Amino acid sequence: RKPTFRNEHDLKVHMLYAHMNKFFSRKVPNYQEPYKCPYCQDETKMLLSWGETLHHLGIHHEKLYQALKHHRTQDFKNLLKRLYPAKSRKHAEVLQANKRHASGLSKKAGSSRKEPEVDNINK
Repeated sequence: RKPTFRNEHDLKVHMLYAHMNKFFSRKVPNYQEPYKCPYCQDETKMLLSWGETLHHLGIHHEKLYQALKHHRTQDFKNLLKRLYPAKSRKHAEVLQANKRHASGLSKKAGSSRKEPEVDNINK
């Protein structure tokens, strides 16, 4: 049987804590408590624990999307479509536009397209 979750939020929280914790620990540079959220611009948001920081970044700022998208060994494309349908559509449209643009450039100049690198999550 497949595990079931009451709602999409519960599934996001499960993925965040059970499967993406290591990704965030690598991508959040110089973590120390209290942690000042680099994304909260209107207010200074101080997070008092790693769990609070993980939940705030992953759920509130939707950085779980980035973690799932850039997972090294698993393809979470279908899960991304389910959890983040608007972001997934926008990402697919951008990829298609880039592909069309790159194919036009390569035909004209013989150039090759380089895959983007994943930077720190704080960018």
